[in-house]
This record gives sequence, structure tokens and C-alpha cells, in this order.
Amino acid sequence: MLKLITFFSPIAPDSLKDEVSRSITNDSWQIIAQDSFDKDSSKNDFLLYLIGTGGTENLVRDFVSRHKPSSPIILLSYDLNNSLPAAMETRTYLSSLGYEVSIIHASYEELVEKIRYIEQLLNIKEKMNETTLGLIGEPSDWLIASDIDRAKVQEFWGIDIKDIPITESTTELDGNINKSFFENATKSYVTELEVTKASSVAARLKTIVDHHELQALSIKCFDLLSLTDNITACCGLSHLNDIGITAGCEGDLPATVTMAFLNHLTGKAPFMSNVIHVDQDSNHVKIAHCTVPTSIVEEYDLISHFETNKSVGIRGRFKTGVPVTIFKLFGPSLTDYWVSTGTILRNIENESACRTQLEIKLDKPVDYFLKDSLANHHIMALGDYEKEIKMFFDIFAN
Repeated sequence: MLKLITFFSPIAPDSLKDEVSRSITNDSWQIIAQDSFDKDSSKNDFLLYLIGTGGTENLVRDFVSRHKPSSPIILLSYDLNNSLPAAMETRTYLSSLGYEVSIIHASYEELVEKIRYIEQLLNIKEKMNETTLGLIGEPSDWLIASDIDRAKVQEFWGIDIKDIPITESTTELDGNINKSFFENATKSYVTELEVTKASSVAARLKTIVDHHELQALSIKCFDLLSLTDNITACCGLSHLNDIGITAGCEGDLPATVTMAFLNHLTGKAPFMSNVIHVDQDSNHVKIAHCTVPTSIVEEYDLISHFETNKSVGIRGRFKTGVPVTIFKLFGPSLTDYWVSTGTILRNIENESACRTQLEIKLDKPVDYFLKDSLANHHIMALGDYEKEIKMFFDIFAN
């Protein structure tokens, strides 16, 4: 639960306290005066510190000294009553003690909106904390820069990563996810039999999800090709993402956690992609992959998998002119990140790249991909979510 702890100067009149508290009251969170706070009943709550007036620096200092909060300290300030000056002094002092402290400053009305944002982001953090991610097989051999520290990921995100043998994905391949997957394709360059075989992997992956109680998975999909009758996971991963289960390719854990985050943030399946071309003059980037959730494209074709020219890949076509967010988590704890908004310019059909291909005009310089990139795979979400992503990390990974 979200709780707002209020701090007012001892000389502040009750009428002022009531006015400030009333201005930020909402049914979604609880407002508590600092001298009425009970730590035992709030140990699982997320606290925000409302600096109601100036002259509260010592009150906040003593509160923190008494209760020793473990979560980041977020000071809320507004334009009146010397709230911001007190927050600034307090932030510097608490930072000197080693606490992670930030200030969120706005008018009354804007502050309520920002608190709502925080509440939504807190819900995302809780959902990530409830995630069990199955790694089927191992990370692909070429992911030489994409190692993580599982203990640190567990500490920050709460994600439990479960190792699952690749052989679990190759047994009992006799299911079929949905015949409409074949029927709804705009064009098919593969046979219905190939789609049925690929769908059997989808059914098997769903069985693994249910058996291991997973909310997300990533599979070393090229091993699947060699261990089966050249069957790809492209259809299966597309299907899982379409039904709300985050599913990433190639055993890439940073990319898959990024996908899970975006799924919770946007309520839509994201697109995991290779970066295949950058144009520094136009600031355009081209991205591609052989699988895409069919729920986020306008139409799709069924075509062979690019690298092997076997089984089934998906060529999705996105609506053009729409805003997107390109995002990637990275580092041992997956708390490093890069994000940029952009606009989809066009869909591409180049036979020398993965099947779903699109060109995007980015708002940040594409030089990043050549000089500072967080490895290869980057995740695209439909819509502009840069502000929410930055706020999330300002709050939880300051």
C-alpha cells in the first residue's frame, strides 16, 4: 500500500495542515501525520514524505533516525509554504547519511497526478516481484556481453529465474495452439503442416508455463531447431506474448526482463528486435526479428525462419506514423537502461534479414547504437512511455 507521511512545522496552524492534506487526499493512498506513524503496521507499505511546510527538516531527520527506512526516500514538495526549501535541505542531509533520496516537486494538482504515477509504478514493481522467469536451455553462445548477476536481479526486481532443460520443450509435440493463426495470416509461404508443427511447440511451451507456474520465459531457440525436426519457436513465442506471458528469444535474460517490464507498464506485448542498421544522417534505425506478437501488428504473413530458411517465422506489418518507445535494461542487476521515443516510418521486406522489419525515426541520437549500446537486442513498445520509465528508475534505482 502507498502511504503519505506528512510533516508540518510545530507553528503551522491546523487550518493549513487540513488544507494541504485535503488537497492531496485520494482513496488510493493513506495520509498519516508523522507523529501517528506505526512502523509495525506499515512494514510492507511504500512511504512518501510530504513536506507540508518549512521548518520540518529536523522532524524528517528524527523520523528517519527512528524508523530507518529501507526503501528509497521520496520527498514531496509543492510551491507554497517553504515546502521546497525544506525538502532541499533535508535531501542533502539524508543523502550525506547514505540514503537514496529524491524530490518530486509540483503544484497541488500536479502532485496528485505524480502520486498516481508512483502508485502505478509501484504496482509494476510488485508484479515484477511476483515473476518467475523460466530459462529453457541456456543463453545463446553469442550473447557474450549479456551476463547478469542473478542474486542482484533477485534483490532489486524480485524475479525468480528457474532453469529448465531444453529437452522439456521437445517432448510431447502433438498440440496445436489455434488453427486461426494460419487462417488469419494475410499470406502464407509455408504449408499448413509446417504451421501445425510450429504450433505444437507453442502448445508445449504453454504446458511448461503451467507446470512451472511461470509468468515469463526465454528459450535457446536455435537448440530447439537441432533437437526437433527443424521446428522454430517463433510461433510459440508470438502466441505466448499474445496471451500475456512474456516470451523472449535466444535465452536473452536482459531482453526478456525488459519485455516483462514493458508488458506491465503498457498493457501490450512488446517486440524484441535485432538492430540491423543505423543511419546517422537521418537518425533512423532499422530493427528486425523472426517473431512478433500478432496482437500488435496490423497484419502478418507466415514465412520461413530467416537464418535457416526452415519451419515458420512471422513477417508482421505495423501501422506507420505511430509513436514507439525503444528500451533496454542491462547490467548485473538490470538497473542500467537506455530509452528513446521514436516514430515508425515504414515496414520493410528485405530477404537478407529477419522477417519482421521496420524503420524508425528516433528522438535520441542513433550514435548510441554504435558507441554506447547495451548489447544487441532492444525492445520496442507501441506508445510513448519514456517519462514513466525515467520516473520508475528515479524512484526505485536512484
